[in-house]
Amino acid sequence: MNQVIRIKMFEEEMGVASSQNVITHSTVKSLFLLPDDAIIRLSYMVNGKKMGCKRNTTSSHLSIEYLRSSVGRDRRCFMSSRRIFNCSGYFYLGGISEISCSYGFERNRRRNESIRKSYSKTSFIAVSYYLLKQILYHNGTVFFSTSTFDYCVAQSNCRYYQREYLDRVRDHARLGLPVLTNDPQIRKVLKRLGNSVHVLCVLADAIAGGQGPDAAQEETQAITDGEEIFDHVMPLVIGRRRSKCRVGYLVIILMFLTILIWEEVNYGTLVNVYCNYYNHVVYLPITKNRHIETNRYSIGVIVVIENEDNLGQYDIALKTLRCYCLYQDYPLTIISVERNASYKKLCPQNDFMFRRHCIVAEFLERHQEFDWALFVDADMGVVNPSHFIEEYINEKFDLIFYERIFNYEIMAGSYLMRNSPYSRDFLKFWANYFYKLPHSFHGTDNGAIHNVFLEKFCGDCSKIVINCQRLWNTSRNFNDLNIYEACVRNILGARNFFDNRVLLLPKMQSWARDGWLTNSEWASQDFFLHGWQESKLNKMMFAGWNSPFVHHDIDMAKCSTKLAFQNWPYKDSFIQSNDEIRKRLNRISRKVHNSYLESLKSLDFY
Repeated sequence: MNQVIRIKMFEEEMGVASSQNVITHSTVKSLFLLPDDAIIRLSYMVNGKKMGCKRNTTSSHLSIEYLRSSVGRDRRCFMSSRRIFNCSGYFYLGGISEISCSYGFERNRRRNESIRKSYSKTSFIAVSYYLLKQILYHNGTVFFSTSTFDYCVAQSNCRYYQREYLDRVRDHARLGLPVLTNDPQIRKVLKRLGNSVHVLCVLADAIAGGQGPDAAQEETQAITDGEEIFDHVMPLVIGRRRSKCRVGYLVIILMFLTILIWEEVNYGTLVNVYCNYYNHVVYLPITKNRHIETNRYSIGVIVVIENEDNLGQYDIALKTLRCYCLYQDYPLTIISVERNASYKKLCPQNDFMFRRHCIVAEFLERHQEFDWALFVDADMGVVNPSHFIEEYINEKFDLIFYERIFNYEIMAGSYLMRNSPYSRDFLKFWANYFYKLPHSFHGTDNGAIHNVFLEKFCGDCSKIVINCQRLWNTSRNFNDLNIYEACVRNILGARNFFDNRVLLLPKMQSWARDGWLTNSEWASQDFFLHGWQESKLNKMMFAGWNSPFVHHDIDMAKCSTKLAFQNWPYKDSFIQSNDEIRKRLNRISRKVHNSYLESLKSLDFY
């Protein structure tokens, strides 16, 4: 029987049911090609009153619940002629407006009503009844979903519900159950999880090149007669004047995209205007002068870049660093790997992030005149030149690292090191971890430094070390990497020094921090700010930042004079008190600690 006729028959039966409250089990079985011994349950509701087994808050509708036993568990799905929002997804299948599953959740009436209104003008999405039949017979529960955008369109906090929705899909897929979805974002999640039975539900009027319902029906039958039913979802043509509808949909989509792009461009512009606002320029005197210090170390500052083509990316940061080093008399060395054949030969690691640590060790071995060295990423700029590097040196240790604020990882992009054999050997050991990297989302040198700490300082800590390393070996994304780092930090414990040679400074006690955490607003306690990349300046993105300076024209001739302070033209709105900055960072730190505890809870071996 032609499926369009089936839909019409079903809608006619619906009409009969609405007026006479009459529909039989045999009719339902016939319409949906169910076996005669299928167990089904029908209920009919008027004005929200319960007339059968199903409660609803909308006006009259017919609910068909099909029950099937499968592998030791009862499977329940129901189809309804109206919208019932007690499951996470909604489908409009001809006269059927929803298919839902019994494990779904209900939302309050106000939200239901809000969602109902938002869907009141939604056009039909038609799926072959052959597919519907196969879905009903498929072992295990099927998770139906629309796009996350549609799902959260009526929510007051769209981002939260979108994340919640994705978490539910992810949890469902991890059970090995099939997921039917039309959302590209969810399909990416499923692909990472290895779920092979997800389906793209095409939101279209026809798949037969405009040849009409009969051609679509033939193609549907040809495909769904096979075994791979979940590889195909066939839309069935329903409605009138399809070509005009297609043009109308295209116009609406183009208008929507135009408005969306305009809003995004202008939203970013307005935010940047607001974030960069200032009343006047502030010049602060440099309160410390290393030239008059009598007890000082010989300290070199080292930056390693892959090639000189990258220098423009770090122009602002490197200008402030050069000027600071000139004024405070710290020798600055910028090493380009591409231009130094000897370093390339001594440090053959193919990953630049590892190679740079080897180069630092080799450089210091050649330059014994330095007592200490400060290694910094090229995107670390000096926001406050009234600090000495010596403030952060502890003579008891050879290496000094620090903990990042926005997560619980050991910072790999900057450290202080004594020019000693111990420090140089440590850096080479770390660099050679390139050859031990697992085939996973390992985080390059950031991830490796944690395993270096485990291997160096926790050889006999616990059998849990093996479990942490297993997490690193199987990491697939940043979330997995964070869990691995939480595992390592938990094993290391609250101690800050290791082997009486390595010091790990806790949050907010180091010479540098990520500037974007406070939108480059700073206080007198700050020294370096990390993340000053030209590509992220005034950008609405992760680690995007706004400059605390009115302009970036640094006069290097002034850097070795008393006028050096003029090269730091601050925006007055970016200068805050120490208490204010500390309060903001403490707030972030508390959230990170809670996230750390949640990560530990997810580990089944604790």
